Amino acid sequence: VYTNKYQYMRPTYRALISSILPEDKLKVAYAPPFPVWLQVAIRAIFDAKYNEYLLSYSKGKKLSRVPEFVYSWLGTVCIDKESKTQRLLEYTERDTLGVENRKNILLGLESASSAKLWEMHPVSYTHLTLPTSDLVQ
Repeated sequence: VYTNKYQYMRPTYRALISSILPEDKLKVAYAPPFPVWLQVAIRAIFDAKYNEYLLSYSKGKKLSRVPEFVYSWLGTVCIDKESKTQRLLEYTERDTLGVENRKNILLGLESASSAKLWEMHPVSYTHLTLPTSDLVQ
């Protein structure tokens, strides 16, 4: 008996944001809000995920998966341009800046410049980006 067909399929990050990605990705260029945005955002996400781990471990709760965590984090938190620190998004900003940040993180991870950053390998890339055909895992 093959049990694989009875497992729940879980979406990847790309699948979660597929509705805001254009069909032709070549028309969209990676345009971060400031030059080191990708590095700062990835470090902030890793810090937040580590804090979730510490809180969950002490309370015995189950951890969220990385794609869902990043999706929700980017919808509620942003990196301030001036101070380069985290700040909560205002409710009115969530539909614009939150969506833009969700798109930028994926485009940034798929850009050639991210291959040079040690923070990106292997955790962030393998958990957030997969080939377009692999919309679920």
